[in-house]
Amino acid sequence: RYSEIGTKGGQLFKQTLHPAGKNNNLLPLKKGLDVNKYGGYDSKYVAYFIIVEHTSKKKRVRSMENVFMYNKDEYEKNPEKYCKEILGLVEPKVLLKQIKINTLFYLDGFYLHLSGKSDDALLFKPAMQLILSYEEEKYIKKIVNCVEKGEEYFINNNEYIIKEIEITREKNIQLYNRLAHKIKNSKYSVVFSGIYNYMEEGRDKFENSISFYEQCKILLETIKILHCNATKGDFGALFNGKNNNLGGIKISKSTIFTKYNKAKIIYPSITGLYEQEIDLLSDDFTPKRRR
Repeated sequence: RYSEIGTKGGQLFKQTLHPAGKNNNLLPLKKGLDVNKYGGYDSKYVAYFIIVEHTSKKKRVRSMENVFMYNKDEYEKNPEKYCKEILGLVEPKVLLKQIKINTLFYLDGFYLHLSGKSDDALLFKPAMQLILSYEEEKYIKKIVNCVEKGEEYFINNNEYIIKEIEITREKNIQLYNRLAHKIKNSKYSVVFSGIYNYMEEGRDKFENSISFYEQCKILLETIKILHCNATKGDFGALFNGKNNNLGGIKISKSTIFTKYNKAKIIYPSITGLYEQEIDLLSDDFTPKRRR
């Protein structure tokens, strides 16, 4: 993916106006206006990210912070002042001055792209393609074609689907087990262990309770979560309408430096002939050529 500074078509924030009193972390309508009295704008767009070392609870810690588009110039003029006054950090020291959107990361063997932020968390999307057998791919294609026709197609053509198209509950269960095994026993477990837990919790219902159509939909929703995009899946059929927005990779801006045994930023060359990396757990943030 091409890494870039966020632009959002020139917009600095979402245009929805929020009333006063509900959120103190708003952008003022005009400079100097009190958001507690006049309200303001939320969802400020991020230009890029930075890595800062600062003091928290008498300890030196690292965190990955955002630089908003609306005060990017302020940061670039004086990074430490920005960290103190805008981010509220104590004794900040900027270790890495710019991390663009879609930058490639490596966490304990799993590759992923930085896609944005949500509150105090970083959002990522997988950079590793799901690999299945040719027969499994063909079977999934059959499921996709049938699900696209809607639930009535399953009700009216159930016997035809089983005999002619060869989609069966038994084969659905086999694919469900295959996907669960993939998530648990491959590098997907680094970021999707929670999805495996949901699949195990809903296994009995998948095998014995939900409809044939719902079975097929759950399989496609599981595959959607594993796509190399920031997409989520709907497991509502397994949990009585709950858990209908699962997936997505959200990592705390500080635990990315403490949770993993290996955490790196990867910079591929334009030609793809070599890569450079920064070890986020080291004291030296100078990019080094990868072996």
